[in-house]
Amino acid sequence: MWEITTSSFGENYYYYFYDWQIEKPGFECVSERVVVQVFVTDTYEQANGLGLKVFPNPSGELFFVEIKGSTEGASLFRLLDAGGREVRKQVLGNMSSFQLDLGSLPDGFYILQVFGDHFFKSQVLLKL
Repeated sequence: MWEITTSSFGENYYYYFYDWQIEKPGFECVSERVVVQVFVTDTYEQANGLGLKVFPNPSGELFFVEIKGSTEGASLFRLLDAGGREVRKQVLGNMSSFQLDLGSLPDGFYILQVFGDHFFKSQVLLKL
């Protein structure tokens, strides 16, 4: 059983989840720490109409990608295979649309990640 033991406002209050300290009695992680990247989607993306449209999906080879909203700032995309390995990466600059040719890759699921100064969007692609 997990329990919340305290927060930044004392034992009887909580304000944000990330201020909580969670402990599981009798449990200790013995593995080495691993660096991870965390992307938090905030209201900036929603307020500025940022989005990602990929079509057709599924596709046998060619996907068309449109970035909705402002694309100011350097942006890039990464394509990950189902195992999380990066299979393609490209700087987009301020482009708001591009074609993605997966003809040389095996059929399966892929994750398209598009990054910018003020946004991060991802979409699962199915190559047939």
